[in-house]
Amino acid sequence: MVAKIMREPVSPETAQRIFDLRKDVWVGYEAALEVRYHLEQLLIHPDSNRMPCLALLGRSQNGKSSILANFLKRNPPVSDPNAEKALMPVLLIDMPPAPIEGRLYYRILSKFGVAGSARESDESMLHRICILLSHLETKMLIVDEAFNLNGGSHTQHQRMLNAIRGICTSLRIPVVIAGVPQVEPILARDESIGNRFRPVYLPSWNDKRLEEYARFIKTFLKHFKLANQSNLMDENALMQLLHFSDGLLGETVKILTVLAEMAIRSGEEVIEPKHITKQHLDAAGYVPPATGRS
Repeated sequence: MVAKIMREPVSPETAQRIFDLRKDVWVGYEAALEVRYHLEQLLIHPDSNRMPCLALLGRSQNGKSSILANFLKRNPPVSDPNAEKALMPVLLIDMPPAPIEGRLYYRILSKFGVAGSARESDESMLHRICILLSHLETKMLIVDEAFNLNGGSHTQHQRMLNAIRGICTSLRIPVVIAGVPQVEPILARDESIGNRFRPVYLPSWNDKRLEEYARFIKTFLKHFKLANQSNLMDENALMQLLHFSDGLLGETVKILTVLAEMAIRSGEEVIEPKHITKQHLDAAGYVPPATGRS
């Protein structure tokens, strides 16, 4: 029955509501706010010969990119036409698929549409990056998706990290690397790099953080604007959500979004503990993560 409901056509108004369900929503839960505080402290760190850096570590699908996006939103580029020049206090890029320093430089320059020739030397690209970011008064570089480091050789790791350190040293700005915990041993191989990047961990949800998990869910449910108030504060319901999401924030959001769509399509306009079952989620089209629970 549920699967049939999920396949039935809906009115334009309902289609818009379902579209809105899937929009990114920021919920400032405790662990996220703590990470954001560390980022804000780095951003206002005074100029130093050895700028501190940060490694944001956590499992995939556990909210790292969401925190970075919110931090970037709070520190956006300034492009006032009346100002003398544009400013970009924070530059966020993704680590290239292959950990090669030239590709990192190329990706940074491509962000501004000035990548130039693929044959340009690394030294030349780094020189242009330093001029560009100095002009934009960039105060922090964030490199997300650093799990791509795992695919390279030891030599590639060393060269890439040296490139990142070079940007930090040349511009005297902090660098933030965000990735999975497996990145930490790569950073630690070089003592001078490992000491500079302070690890900050974003933990997965578990039963020891059930109260915080409940507060997150209660706040997030308001985003759906269902006609009837949903209540998933029952301990068994929370434990089921933890089970099916494998303790990942991203998967928790996916599950709640699927259930909200089902609630709208069915006309029930409510999410209840009885809906958090494998049968219901399968029928609604939820696909668990590869490491997820069945």
